[in-house]
Amino acid sequence: MDWTDYLWDEAHPATNADIAAAEKALGVKFPKAVRDGLRKHQGQVPDPNLFDFEEGGERTTSVMGPLFHVREPAAAHPAYQLVNVSRNRKHLLPDGVVPFSEDPSGNMIALDYRASKSTPAVVFLNHEEAGSGAGVTTLASSFEDFLAMLHEDTGDDSS
Repeated sequence: MDWTDYLWDEAHPATNADIAAAEKALGVKFPKAVRDGLRKHQGQVPDPNLFDFEEGGERTTSVMGPLFHVREPAAAHPAYQLVNVSRNRKHLLPDGVVPFSEDPSGNMIALDYRASKSTPAVVFLNHEEAGSGAGVTTLASSFEDFLAMLHEDTGDDSS
């Protein structure tokens, strides 16, 4: 998998201190794969970046946007700063769910710590239903599994 610059013109790896500060602020411990991703790719978009899932009984394809960043101050791209997003959208997030990206429609892609504090699943939160307890769809059992399901557009609309 490749990653493309999005927030900045070059890579801005997270430091261990940045990651630890975000974990402390959110009251979570990121899995190793998430910490590694932030160290190398925060603010970048994966390539490929499409993912499929079932929502409301229908197959849906969406797009992963940039991996939110943990740099301080949050004034640098605040709409993509992980702690800032988590705080600003708290009313939309179930307790124990931490967004790490979003799709172009503002739906969040998040780590779900509700079932496991050490191995959170990855979920999709439909922004139109978020906050109601509905609209949370499990995508993958781990961050690694989520990245592995990303694919390119095949151009096949027949499914």
